[in-house]
Amino acid sequence: MPPMRGTVVKRSLPFISQLDQLLVDFPILERQIEELEDALKLDYDLNEFPIDAGLRVYAIRVDYPPHGSAGRGRFLVTYHATDPEPSMHQPYRTVTLLTIADRSRWDAD
Repeated sequence: MPPMRGTVVKRSLPFISQLDQLLVDFPILERQIEELEDALKLDYDLNEFPIDAGLRVYAIRVDYPPHGSAGRGRFLVTYHATDPEPSMHQPYRTVTLLTIADRSRWDAD
């Protein structure tokens, strides 16, 4: 019998496009997103907050360490998480990263 599959993290096309634009100014942001993906796969108790808990859409802040305290929670990532489903054929849960935004730019607008 095959082992149960773990959580899978995917990136939506809007997320990929937004991240590509941010990488121009924030070159190590990719590493921060990979760490977030790892934490989501391991199902850690993250400091997320619901956008729409009924639809399982959440947001989480992502730090940008090179900017010190100004980089704390600099980016906001939204994502969708499916209900957990123990299965040997499907992922336990699928998390899809939906959007990423630079929170510091909200104050400038």
